[in-house]
Order: sequence, then structure tokens, then C-alpha cells
Amino acid sequence: MHVLKHGLLAEELLIGVGEFKEDPEAFGQLLASLREHYQPSGCWSRALWRRSRPDEFDPTQLLKDLKAESDRLLERLPEVKASQKRQADRWKAEAATGDVADDQSAA
Repeated sequence: MHVLKHGLLAEELLIGVGEFKEDPEAFGQLLASLREHYQPSGCWSRALWRRSRPDEFDPTQLLKDLKAESDRLLERLPEVKASQKRQADRWKAEAATGDVADDQSAA
């Protein structure tokens, strides 16, 4: 079913037969212009880019990239939790005093 909906799990990237046959050269030019315009960076962008280019797709590298990205996010987790706690404490203090700051007027 997923193959019919969006093609993410399709075995072939382009339609090679029938009425809707796609031109591999035109597709390559489209990808080149998209890559130039969007300049994919980061784990997820690179993973999606590799999926669109079979000649650049390496499942082993994808797994390494995903692990590196998840490790990076896990390293930031304490920082994010501390920031959220500070924000929650600030809101509690404002609620207790009735001194609720208007974020839009402070900007």
C-alpha cells in the first residue's frame, strides 16, 4: 500500500514502463537543481537525498548518520530539560505573583 501512496518503499525509483514512463536524464537534472537550491545538510536531509539517488544510497552510511544524529540529540537532552525547567519555574513564579509578562510586548 505504501508503495502506491508515496513510493518511499518502492523498489524502483522511476517508472520505467507504460504510459507514465519517466526520463532518467530529466530526473537527474531535476535532482541536481534541487540539491543546488536546498543544499541538504544534516542527517535527515542527507538520508532523504540518498534515498532519491540510488547511486548515492548506502544503508550502512545511513545507519551511521542516524546513530550520530541520535547521539548528538541525546547529548543535548540535559540542556533542553534544564531550559524547560527554568521556563516552567518562571511561569510558576509569574502565576504566583500575578505578574504575567506579555512576551509580545517585551519584544
